[in-house]
Amino acid sequence: MATFTCSAGVQLHSEAFIAGTKGIIEVPSPMWCPTSLVVNKKETQYPVPEPSLPLNFTNSTGKRFEAGEVRQCLLKGLKESPVMPHADSLLLAEMEDEIRRQVGVVYSQDCQ
Repeated sequence: MATFTCSAGVQLHSEAFIAGTKGIIEVPSPMWCPTSLVVNKKETQYPVPEPSLPLNFTNSTGKRFEAGEVRQCLLKGLKESPVMPHADSLLLAEMEDEIRRQVGVVYSQDCQ
């Protein structure tokens, strides 16, 4: 069972808690770009570089890691990342499609 609430008009708390048979994962606010993760009360930090200019989105300097991976793959002549291969990206997209299907979310692009 899951509960998810979001709003474009109201600022809500944005942390996440995931509980299972092996423990609890806590994702601190903002959950879409956290800099730490707590698994069974053990916190691990994932710091992002300090921005040199103002940012449009919280912690968006963390995107530099994705950009760096793409650059390294291009320099090595690789068609995909060994860190995140196409098969993993497709699996994630399929999982997201299935989650949307199960909760009844339909986007206009889905009907084309």
